[in-house]
Amino acid sequence: MLDVEELGHDRLEEYLSMLRERAAWLEERGLPMWDPAYLERDAFVERYGNPACYLMKDDDQAVGGFALVDRDGAWDDSDGVEACYVHKLVVRRSGAGKGYAAEALGWILDFAESRGLDAVRLDYYADRPYLARLYSSCGFAARPDRVMPDGTRITPAEARLPRRI
Repeated sequence: MLDVEELGHDRLEEYLSMLRERAAWLEERGLPMWDPAYLERDAFVERYGNPACYLMKDDDQAVGGFALVDRDGAWDDSDGVEACYVHKLVVRRSGAGKGYAAEALGWILDFAESRGLDAVRLDYYADRPYLARLYSSCGFAARPDRVMPDGTRITPAEARLPRRI
């Protein structure tokens, strides 16, 4: 069972270092993700508008993290849906394949539902089928792909709340 704790800005580096580590690993494999310039503290906080960042722990060991924001310019907020937006969900390589990402997404859905939100939204690189499978298995419905200004094709996805059992 994961413990999730919100990080104060004094501990943001712990999360950002995991993102940089994973970004370098992906780059080495020819699957670049996450511009390293935005993984530095000031640039990250500015880009995401002072996000709420969370650390995932298993037996007091940090295994990953994620950021949540209230607004995302890539989504149309005029639809009247109150949502939170997930960014930069990361799991350390040592935790790969242990279900931490799915567990974190479950925590995020519960968190959003407890706050009366209508949805949780995110986007992912469209050329990553393993991400599509992960998000779909956690209740996220993909929307039509979009091409970002830098040419990256992303898939927006949304999980509506409340969830029905």
